[in-house]
Amino acid sequence: MNPVFYIVALLFLAGGLGIFLVNRKLPQPGKRKNWLKYFVYLLIVITIIGSLTVEKQVFTALVILINAVGILEMMRVKANSEQSVRGDRFQVISLSVYAVFLLFFLLFVLLPARYILYTYVIVLVFDGASQVTGQLAGRKKLLPAISPGKTWEGLTGGFLVAIVTSVCIRQSVDFSVFPSLIWGFLLCCAAFSGDILASFYKRTFKTKDFSNLLPEHGGMFDRFDSFIAAGALAGIAGIPYLAAHPPDKNIAVYLLITWLFFMVLLAGEIIQHVFKVRSEWVRMSSHVAAGVISLLLLDQFSSRWYVLAICIQSALFLGATGLMGFFISHHKVRRKTLGSPLFFAGILLAYMSSDWFGNNGLFIIPVLVMTISDPSAAWAGLNFGTRHWKNHITNEYSSKTLVGSAVFFAVSLVILYTCLPVYYELAVTEQVALSILISLAATIAEAASSNGLDNVTVPVLIVILMMIL
Repeated sequence: MNPVFYIVALLFLAGGLGIFLVNRKLPQPGKRKNWLKYFVYLLIVITIIGSLTVEKQVFTALVILINAVGILEMMRVKANSEQSVRGDRFQVISLSVYAVFLLFFLLFVLLPARYILYTYVIVLVFDGASQVTGQLAGRKKLLPAISPGKTWEGLTGGFLVAIVTSVCIRQSVDFSVFPSLIWGFLLCCAAFSGDILASFYKRTFKTKDFSNLLPEHGGMFDRFDSFIAAGALAGIAGIPYLAAHPPDKNIAVYLLITWLFFMVLLAGEIIQHVFKVRSEWVRMSSHVAAGVISLLLLDQFSSRWYVLAICIQSALFLGATGLMGFFISHHKVRRKTLGSPLFFAGILLAYMSSDWFGNNGLFIIPVLVMTISDPSAAWAGLNFGTRHWKNHITNEYSSKTLVGSAVFFAVSLVILYTCLPVYYELAVTEQVALSILISLAATIAEAASSNGLDNVTVPVLIVILMMIL
């Protein structure tokens, strides 16, 4: 068994002893809170270390979950505050900083498991030792305005124990004594910085916890802020290693695409905040950007499970942010729509059809139509559309316009006429006829679909018609 596990077990036993000593001074409710926090922390540690020892994919999925929940918690804190304009600006800046940390943290995830485990243990020990030492001997407040519970004694104890631990487990990453001392110190600095930045974010919005998701831990982001910051530092340091030892392509592309999709949403928030652009225009831009990024899914993975994971997690995240009222640059549009989550359902269906039949055109063409034709139609409808389609059954008018449908047809026709010859051997007359037929069918499906359902009906219909060819 890895000696690191013995070190972690020993330190947890020491931490339990520290909790016991601290609890002697506390009333019964305080004792219960400390032990609950201790055992929840133990469960978290077992989960993280266990995921690293099973499969890298398991840890990667856990990382995505942690960061997704952390982002939702950050936005929830802002939503529950009374600050408006200043709060919006501060949140956009904070999410931008977080996106940079996240990029380097995802590089860190690509490193071998032993480096990840080493970093996590240092952060774990620093965090635990700081808390126990601070409760036992803390006197002088460190940053009372930002984090009232932190003391100089706790910080010193955390640094000392973590650095000693770094030396003790140095052989797991082939470090000598001096590099392990340096890295122990640097990782503690990064962990402390991440913790302080998270505390500063909470204090800005006058709240104590990000959420109550993890009992006595202040939320998912509160529990992993130090690890994300320390991991980001290790990710930067690990760039030369990754350049010399290319990581698993599947995981690397999966993480890159996941990060890019998040950046699309964040860019929309920045654009709306800086330029005061209407949500409809931002949503169109996001639609195009997401469609272009989706093209990267083709021929990148050795298993279709990665594409399935990307589409499901993206749909769930967009659905959650829509329900919770976050990312208003994307979700706050005039009409009721489920188009954002359904967009990834359409992407997935097109991808699976392409993969099953071995024809890349079954993915490329429907995605291009969704990516270009749909926003073009929406743009034309908002600017020039005066006559709307009427549902003669309900006697109600649709949000779709005649002008928008005409533009949708024209753009789809250009895409199909250009792309069909790449995947099929067609005479010119066949190329024209099929392009018109498929474009017309897609236009009818788009006009007849409501609440964003066209993001599924249009690609499915195009796939079916192309398979009949």
